[in-house]
Formats: sequence, structure tokens, C-alpha cells
Amino acid sequence: MFGLKDMPWNALWSRPVEQQVHEELEFYREEFRMIVDDVSAMPDTSPIIVKGAALLPVKVAQLVSSPHQAIWVVPVPDFQKEHYAKREWIHDILNQCDDPDTAFQNWMGRDIGFAAFVAKDAMDRGFKVIFVDGSRSILENYEEVKRHFNL
Repeated sequence: MFGLKDMPWNALWSRPVEQQVHEELEFYREEFRMIVDDVSAMPDTSPIIVKGAALLPVKVAQLVSSPHQAIWVVPVPDFQKEHYAKREWIHDILNQCDDPDTAFQNWMGRDIGFAAFVAKDAMDRGFKVIFVDGSRSILENYEEVKRHFNL
């Protein structure tokens, strides 16, 4: 995965989506151990909330004793594409690509494929998944997370 960091944006987003999803999963599998090490080094005095794409359900399941100790928040494809396109910095990246529209579709395809994998894996393991589609407010999603953790 080290070789991806120096890859030009055009080359990065021109690769087949399936390859990108596979590489993304491998990258996060590698990164997970570092996250566990960081969290393990923290004082054991209160609950800890950890967020990030590297928290793959298969890895988290090995560390928790109950499905109520984890939750995944996953955007649905249309929400993902709509809101990602609104980020100002994304256009600076896409403008470095030969075909910005295809690059964006590949990027979103990778993220959507990754999200689908994570959501299915989480549900298969009995974890709660909140699908974000814009029909609920941030506050409503926050309240659902609080309920899940009995906060």
C-alpha cells in the first residue's frame, strides 16, 4: 500500500474500482493494529469512542464482548456522491486527472464499494449500522448513537 502515496491522482483514480476497493481494505487491515496500539496506551478510566474507516467490523469483533460496543455510520450511494461533490478541495484533485468525471465516478465507486462491504460485514456480525441518506438530521443520528450506547 506504500506505493499508493506517491501515485499521481490521475493514475490513482484511473485504476479499476474493484482493485481500489481491495487495496482500500488491505490498507485499513494494516492500519488497524496501529489504532489498537494507540487506544491500548490510553488510561483505562472511562469509555473511549474511536472512529475511522480502518475500524473494520471483522477486526473490531475480535476486541469487543458485545455488539452494543460498536456502531457503524454509513452513507448511502446517492448521499455519498452528492455531498462529496460539494467539497471544495475535491475539484483541485479531480482537475489533475485526464477525465475528471470518470475519476470522480471511480472514486465514488471505490468509496461506495468499501461502504457496502463494511455495512454488510457489520450487520452479518450483529453490529448496528446507521445508513445516512439525508432523511434524518445529524441530531437524530446522534440521538440514535446515544441510545445504542445507552448514554
